Amino acid sequence: MTYTLDWQAYTKLARQTVAEGAVLLQNDGVLPLQPATTVAVFGRNQFNYYKSGTGSGGMVNVTNVVSPLDMLREDVTLNTDVLKAYENWLEDHPFDQGEGWAAEPWSQEEMPLDATLVQQAALDSDVALIMIGRTAGEDRDNTADPGSYFLTETEQEMLRLVTTHFKQTVVVL
Repeated sequence: MTYTLDWQAYTKLARQTVAEGAVLLQNDGVLPLQPATTVAVFGRNQFNYYKSGTGSGGMVNVTNVVSPLDMLREDVTLNTDVLKAYENWLEDHPFDQGEGWAAEPWSQEEMPLDATLVQQAALDSDVALIMIGRTAGEDRDNTADPGSYFLTETEQEMLRLVTTHFKQTVVVL
């Protein structure tokens, strides 16, 4: 018997699964984002997000991975100053792959935010989107530590700064 993967059916099912698996804790009318919205995206996971866990699941090779930024670009306007700040910072702070099987860190170093950047972004944007990422995996679960189950000090400061200056903030974990 020959099995052929129907990518259209697979993609439809994957989108349905993600939509049904998402948990919205609170929505004060910010979501869904409207096409005319300007969004300032904070958090390195806008670039380096975890699409799977570690171990065998992390070794799955797929031909079609769409980043959060790619999806956002389809529907809203991104704050280019914030985007550029992250792009510049990431040049000297690349994604840490870890060493060996299932050795990828549970989180990545987060960019410390400059208050002036956040203040200006709040003036130039309608909504802030904060992306925080974690992974876990085969043979090793998250631990009750910052950067694993808990937020790091830099992530906490990012949340504090952004929510102080923005009237509307969406947080994606």
